[in-house]
Amino acid sequence: MSEIQADLFTYQHTQKGPWHLLLYAVAAAFLTVSWSVRHVPAPSLTFSAMGALMFLFGTSFHHLTVADEGRRLVVRFGPLPLFQRRIWYDDIREVARGRTTFLDGWGIHLSLRG
Repeated sequence: MSEIQADLFTYQHTQKGPWHLLLYAVAAAFLTVSWSVRHVPAPSLTFSAMGALMFLFGTSFHHLTVADEGRRLVVRFGPLPLFQRRIWYDDIREVARGRTTFLDGWGIHLSLRG
């Protein structure tokens, strides 16, 4: 199959959400508190580390991309892809339309159904 024809069969979809803004706000709050207690080493370091961690998570949750990589499907949050999963098409046994609950849309976690 030519390279042009192969591109016709690829799939990629990106969804954007606002969660990174909340994480950036929490990071800014932690860093502000860290600055205000900068003369006390332990709390200052703790709040600085938490602020940096929240900023790192914020850069990881700008969008969700689902893409076809030939023999597998990749699901990744980005632009910093700390959280991703690759699913081999050979491992997929069944596909069915499903319904999600309100709690299913709150990020990376195990839901009540698995």
